[in-house]
Order: sequence, then C-alpha cells, then structure tokens
Amino acid sequence: MAQDVKVVESELSSFFLSCNKVVIARLPKLTIFSCNYTNTRYTQRLFEEFDIYFPNSLHRSVVKRQAEYLAGRYMAKLALSALGIENTTVSTGIDRAPSWPIAINGSISHTHNTAYSAVGTTADFDYIGIDFEEFISPSTSEDIASTIINPHEQIQLTSYHLKFEIMLTLIFSAKESLFKALYPQVNEYFDFSAAEIVSITEKDNQFIIQLTRSLCLSLPKGKRFKGYFELMDNHVLTIIAG
Repeated sequence: MAQDVKVVESELSSFFLSCNKVVIARLPKLTIFSCNYTNTRYTQRLFEEFDIYFPNSLHRSVVKRQAEYLAGRYMAKLALSALGIENTTVSTGIDRAPSWPIAINGSISHTHNTAYSAVGTTADFDYIGIDFEEFISPSTSEDIASTIINPHEQIQLTSYHLKFEIMLTLIFSAKESLFKALYPQVNEYFDFSAAEIVSITEKDNQFIIQLTRSLCLSLPKGKRFKGYFELMDNHVLTIIAG
C-alpha cells in the first residue's frame, strides 16, 4: 500500500505528477518513496527548487537524463528525511553510483517517467537494491534472452504461468537489484551470468537468486539472496534487502 506524500510547494512542482511513500509489509524497516514525473515540465532550475545538487557530469547530458537524475535524487531525499537523516545529499561517485550518507545503505531506480528510492540504516541492512522496469516486448525478449538468462533459467521459465517476456523482465530486474545491492561490497561491475534465479514463488511474490561465482570473500559462489517483486500494469518492481 502507498501513502500520498506532499511535494514541497513550488510553481514548478507540476514536474512531479505524483509522489508516494511505499510500504512493504515484509520489509518494515525499509523506507521507500516513488514518484511519477514528466520531462515536459523539466527545467534545470528544479535542482535549486528542490535543493538537489546538480553535478558537473550532468551539464552535457540530455534533458531525459537530467530529469531522471533529479527525480531519483529527490525520492532519495524524501526517503532519507523520513528516516530522520539530516544529511539528505546523495552525491555521485566516480563510478556513477550513488554515494550515501554515513551509516546508510540505499538504492535508486528510474524509468523515463517513474523513479524509486529505497533507504535503510546499516544497522538494519547490509545491502539494498531496488529496480523498476517496463516489460520487455515479446520480439525483443527472443533477441536478448540469452544475454539475461542461462539454459537452466530458460527451462525454469516454462514452469510458470506468466508470459515469457514478463518472466524475462522479472529476472532482468532481479539481477539489476542484486547488482545494485552488492556493488558497494564488490566495487567492480559483474554481469548477469554472475547470478541465477533458483526459484520464483508467484503466490508470495518472492524469488531466490544465488551467485554462480564468487564476487569477493564475503560473497562466495552459491550464496543466496531473497527478493520481492510486484507486477503492476506493464512494469515490474524488484527489491533485494537484508
């Protein structure tokens, strides 16, 4: 369920079409905010309006990139504020990953018109990853499936009731969430072949994903992670936090 949250008053606040706090019953200590926004109402002045730092790396970026960055960072700002954190600045590291305040873990995801951010304290969470994806089209699914899933996962997909392209998007998103959750520990990029889906429970909207190779000493091959997903309209939301 979601609870409406008021965006700061501004003549430019129509950039945000909606803004909500998202509650995941199975993750009560995780603070999540989401929004819908529109690029047609974007202007660089919004960064100052919403007190979001405009990094040098964005100066040459297209409007779409600036708008999604603003939306994602503002959701992070709201989530941190709701958590009682005074320093709500989420800067960008040299690897382009979000740099969170001390004692905070978090994650950001965005599409062309939607943004999510999930945050929690390091006392409650060792890792957090969130991802929001539009369903991959049937034709594209056939073309890129081999880059997302391995032969074992391909066989698994036939046992589920959902369409292949929806399941493929779910696995894609789950692996994206895992990457975001583990990257701060690994500090290097790893591709989709580094993990595989063990199971997906449609009734409980849960999945288990495990590493197919060791990423570092604390993340050995075979280590498993529980994740949660939600299917909505033509999108999927996945979360891995623990």
